[in-house]
Order: sequence, then C-alpha cells, then structure tokens
Amino acid sequence: MGDIIIRLEDIIHNYGPGMYCLTGGAGSGKSTLSSKLYASDISVYSLDWRLIGGSNYRKELLNKKQATSLSSYIDACNQFNWWDWNAIIADLEELANGNVLTIMDAYDRDTTFSKNVQVLPSKYILVEGAILGPVQLLSRYKNIFMMIVPFKTRLLRLLEKDCCRRDPLEILSRFLITEYSERKAYSELWEWFKHKILCVDSNGIILDKEFEPKYGNCSLPFYV
Repeated sequence: MGDIIIRLEDIIHNYGPGMYCLTGGAGSGKSTLSSKLYASDISVYSLDWRLIGGSNYRKELLNKKQATSLSSYIDACNQFNWWDWNAIIADLEELANGNVLTIMDAYDRDTTFSKNVQVLPSKYILVEGAILGPVQLLSRYKNIFMMIVPFKTRLLRLLEKDCCRRDPLEILSRFLITEYSERKAYSELWEWFKHKILCVDSNGIILDKEFEPKYGNCSLPFYV
C-alpha cells in the first residue's frame, strides 16, 4: 500500500491545489488507501460520514420498497438517495474556504456506529467514496481517480472483511445492489466527468485505458 500512497500523492501534487475524488467499486480499497493519507498535507473527506441512517435503516427501507413494487425497490437500491448531499457540499465548502471541519455523529461504515470527525483544511482535498455525487461536485473535482479492481477480487475482500457480522448471502446482495447503483450513477453522469478520469489499479499504477460504464441487467456481475 505504500507505493500507492507515494504515487497518489505525487499525482495530486503535480496537478496542483484543488479538490480531487477517489472512487471505485465496493471492496476496491478506497477507504484503506485514503486512511493512509491522513498524515500528509492532503485533507481527506469520506462521503460515508454523511450516509443517511445505518445498515438496519437501509435494510428496512429496501424490504418496504420491495413489498410495494419492483420500480420502488429499484429506486431504493439507488445509493445516490442514501447520502445527505446538501451537508456534503456544505462540508466541502468549509474545507475549501480554509476552515476546520467538525462533524458530530459521522457514520462509520466499518463499525456501523457514529463517531466525531475533525478535518483540517488544506489546499489539497481528496473526496473518497463510491458514489460521485451531483453535478455541483463533479464540476469542482480537478481529477477523478477511478480504482479498477476485478469483481471477484473485490467480492472476496468484502466476504473476508464482513463475514463476522453478515452472512454470505447478505454480503452478495449488498455487493450487487452497490454495483447497480454505482453503474447507474456513472452512466447518467458520464458526460460530466469522463474527461477528468485517471484509471489506477490496486497497486496505484496509472492504467493506459479508458473507463466506460456499462449499465443494465447484463452489466451486473451475477457470475460471481
């Protein structure tokens, strides 16, 4: 992971001050990588801190929508609806204006509990999360680092990480829902951010390839 950090920091510094985004599929290593950058001169902001409700809330929501209709269930699966984007945009404005950011009761995805978070301002801001967010955020990002990691590798990581608190079927279900909503967001916002993408692999090496999202039932990795 050390090589990734050095490379990512170098890339950000070479592009200069501004707001950057680190994204990728569930289990690609976004949180692990960004947590290693907290000691650097880069302010790291996790979108997960502003996740609405906990795992039980979202599970109850999906069960309720599933009982209503398929279209309601699919809409609820769209994770874009699970974040407080107004609060996120306000948080990032605080950091961009050079203010210390304090979030009370921030959501911690690893523990599913709340915690208090404080982020010091910097001329380099890295936003980490699976969902890119609304156009207001996309227009602010100088570059978007897309972590390209195979489905199977990511799913195995999630199975190993969450096996103590979730059964395999729930992990797989959550994985497929996440894949669906991420690809849906990528497809709908593609024209707004495709020119900003830099693809990186799990070792932090820039890939000489273009990322293009595929959306629809055929794009879901059912073979895993």
